[in-house]
Amino acid sequence: MKSTLKKSIFVFISLFLFALAFEGLSFLVFRIKAIVDENRNYFQAYENSGLYENVDLASYAQAAKSLHQATTFDAFRHLRLPPDFSSPFFNTDSSGRRLTASFLRENSALPIRTVGFFGGSTLFGIGAESDAQTIPSYFAKTINQLEPNINYTVLNYGVGSYNNNQEMVYLIEALGETHFDVVVFYDFVNESLTAYREKTIEPQRRSQSMLTPNIFDDVMLSWLRTENNFFWINPEWLNKSYSYRMLRVLPYRFNNLLKKRAINTNPDEENKAQIDRVIHLYARNYQVITALGKTFGFQPFFVIQPSLFTKAQLSKNEQMIPHLKDTNYVLFEKAVYKKVRETFGTKEDFLDLSGIFDDTVGTIYVDDHHMSSKGNQIIGSKIATWLLSISLAERKNPLPLP
Repeated sequence: MKSTLKKSIFVFISLFLFALAFEGLSFLVFRIKAIVDENRNYFQAYENSGLYENVDLASYAQAAKSLHQATTFDAFRHLRLPPDFSSPFFNTDSSGRRLTASFLRENSALPIRTVGFFGGSTLFGIGAESDAQTIPSYFAKTINQLEPNINYTVLNYGVGSYNNNQEMVYLIEALGETHFDVVVFYDFVNESLTAYREKTIEPQRRSQSMLTPNIFDDVMLSWLRTENNFFWINPEWLNKSYSYRMLRVLPYRFNNLLKKRAINTNPDEENKAQIDRVIHLYARNYQVITALGKTFGFQPFFVIQPSLFTKAQLSKNEQMIPHLKDTNYVLFEKAVYKKVRETFGTKEDFLDLSGIFDDTVGTIYVDDHHMSSKGNQIIGSKIATWLLSISLAERKNPLPLP
């Protein structure tokens, strides 16, 4: 009996010491990773950019964190922004859209046209100092100043990480409650990023007609906890354990390594296939959106968004952005953009803004594609003047006029 007890105590102490050692080793690994980590750190990048001298970045970061925590899982679009979210920097309406500054004239006799903007986090306004300094808000300001005979209401349907497939689903959902006169899609960074990440997913697990969305585990887990008590087995406090985090990461990393060995037999050929997939799916979506426009009475337009990798002259701050060190992805995105410009760049309903900052020497970007109000104002104003110039040129399907 005593021998059995001693053995049990020995096993218990051994397991405890092993767990303690594993926790310490995991802690060391994550600490080293934190030092050399080149993943996105938005708010450190904001501070380094020199673009936010009058902004309380600590409060900004807290507001962004609160917004993310309030974001919910959506079975069709993956992410759904919270309705009626309020903070000093980010605010949403009752439908979960980020608020857009209104520049409507008080003359009630003026006809009203509704413009919907769809895109990812840049369009939503990650990096914008306030709701009034997003791309849709600057668009609203410019187009209402330049067009005295129409009141333009502008709605921001941007959601972080969205690619064009998710935007199209969001548009279909929005058509149930909103009549649009004009719809603008602001794309190709997330399409590039999604396609690049898809390379670790076996072809049989990918949709043939949609890019795989970026997955946020914390949002999905939070949703599952509200739907099924079983998932409370993974409480928040458990995530504070470095051992638990390590046990979550190791199988994922090992599995991806095996996938890469199995899939990446010819990286150049695979990259070409993924680039062609981006173009094919976007062209298909373009046809669907155009058909929806004819049925529901709106005019669709498409913008090729700029990024850090399309800017000709980088400032000293931009040269320090860590995303530039991921040379494989940088080359992939540049190849996607080359194909995008060749395929869509000359179409009359596409606006290529990929080179809009080529002559700008100063800092525009805080990371690989997010901007402050400095860049948002230039983009929003350019889209507005472009749409009005198309209308004035009397194209076949002109921008709706009174």
